[in-house]
Amino acid sequence: MLIQEFVDKFHHGKEEKAYFPHMNDKNDYSEDIRKFLIEHELGRRIASMLTQNLKAWDSGFDSREPVARFLNAYSVFISAHTGEEDVFFDLVEEKGRLF
Repeated sequence: MLIQEFVDKFHHGKEEKAYFPHMNDKNDYSEDIRKFLIEHELGRRIASMLTQNLKAWDSGFDSREPVARFLNAYSVFISAHTGEEDVFFDLVEEKGRLF
């Protein structure tokens, strides 16, 4: 729930609604924006599979292994993704041309 509600709506949602639409038409950034949008979808899919397995576990099905696997996958994903975004936004700030 935390991943789907907080991370998706406040982290990914903020970027997709506030930053990316203003930057997507700038040739310097369009490929990076496309990559981040694809990564956001990957994060949503991992979170969805995690939620499905948590619900199955709550219903009595032993899905500890897939839950652990998806938690690990999301941890690896979000660490790499936010690291790449930090580098990207630092570069944009350096250039002084966010919008």
